[in-house]
Amino acid sequence: FFRVNSAGTAVQFQVFMDGGKTSSRTKFPRSELREYEANGTTKAAWNARHGTHEMEGRTRVLHLQPKRPWVTVAQIHDKNKDTLGIKVKGDSTADLKVVAVTDTAAGDAEKTLLDSYQLGTEFSWRIQVRNDVLTVFINGALKLTVRNFSSPNDHGQYFKAGAYPQSRMDAGGHEKPAEFCRLELRGLKVRH
Repeated sequence: FFRVNSAGTAVQFQVFMDGGKTSSRTKFPRSELREYEANGTTKAAWNARHGTHEMEGRTRVLHLQPKRPWVTVAQIHDKNKDTLGIKVKGDSTADLKVVAVTDTAAGDAEKTLLDSYQLGTEFSWRIQVRNDVLTVFINGALKLTVRNFSSPNDHGQYFKAGAYPQSRMDAGGHEKPAEFCRLELRGLKVRH
């Protein structure tokens, strides 16, 4: 589910753990926005090797499922997989951090962007891909640079943002059906 929060200041995304797969290429439930062209009907598909592509926003994670408290809040995706995920994750909801996970032709990597994250705290993020170089900023500070940010499907890249918890009732974390992930997103901007 997603809706404007009661204060009218952000969009709230909420995902329950009793949900099943929401598409053929995921094993977890989710509620996300997917980038489209300006006409609103054509799916975006840009080339990471050429031009400048940016997405930014502000996220506040309010609640996480307890067994595997991970959620992806922003992504770059290609035709087959996510090539960048900004995630809030930890071994418990009291031990969270913000990380970036990249999956490119050079291999998988995970980098910590914020050593400590407390539920309810808002943080800003900005993702930029310029001529095959990925940069990620958290709270205005440069935290990650990846050169040769490429995949076999460079021409099919697009942005996603929202709540993609990395657990569900019958996989991974074995959550209780009533458990959920909830976050707020505001200030979302995409530029090319």
